[in-house]
Amino acid sequence: MASNEDSDWIYFNPPLWLQRRIFINLVLQESKVTSVVDFGCGEGSLLSFLVQPWEKSPPITRLAGVDICYETLKYT
Repeated sequence: MASNEDSDWIYFNPPLWLQRRIFINLVLQESKVTSVVDFGCGEGSLLSFLVQPWEKSPPITRLAGVDICYETLKYT
């Protein structure tokens, strides 16, 4: 049985980050998007996800990331 401390946590299955990426991919597929700007891209994890080819969607031909932190952008 879970302790009271454990019951205060919320768990997502699949993880929330994966649910977000799946949702973004579905929206992009339905809209037939071929170019994306990610404002607040951080380290570029979403950009890396969007670079992958998907069977049902047209390829994204233009992809840009914008972030306020110059050091993060250099890394990305």
